[in-house]
Amino acid sequence: MEDSGWNRPDRPSKCTFDPNNKDAVSPHHCEPFKRKPLIGSSILDVIGNTSLVKINNIVKQDDIECEVLAKCEFMNPGGSVKDRIAVRMIEEGERAGIFKPGDTLIEPTSGNTGLSSERPLLVFRPFCMIGCQVLFALNVQ
Repeated sequence: MEDSGWNRPDRPSKCTFDPNNKDAVSPHHCEPFKRKPLIGSSILDVIGNTSLVKINNIVKQDDIECEVLAKCEFMNPGGSVKDRIAVRMIEEGERAGIFKPGDTLIEPTSGNTGLSSERPLLVFRPFCMIGCQVLFALNVQ
C-alpha cells in the first residue's frame, strides 16, 4: 500500500520539525494572516476570523484579575468551530494532490464536522456525500 503521507492520530508523529530551533524551516503550509473581506465572494471567505469578546460578568463575579476573552466561533457561517477545520482539511488535501477534480468526497460523521464540510465542499466540489446516524439526521431536520 502506498504511503499517503497521512498518519493515524494514535501513532507517533512523523514530523521532525522543531519549532524551538531558530534555524529550522517548517515543512508545514502556512499562509500569512489576511483580513477577511466584509463582503465575501463565497461562503468560504467568511469562515474564520471570528470576533473575540470580553467576558466581564464572570471576571467581576469571581474577582479574576486578568482579561478573559471568548472566541465567537458560533459566528462562522455554519455556527461551528468545525467550519474552520473542514475548509483547512479540504484545502490541504487539494494542495497535496490527494483530492483531484471530479473526486467524490465522503464524510462519515455523527455531527458538526459533516455539516461544516458540506458548505465548503459545495463550493470546492460539485458532489459530496455526508453519512450520519439516522437519529442525528432527524434532529437536524
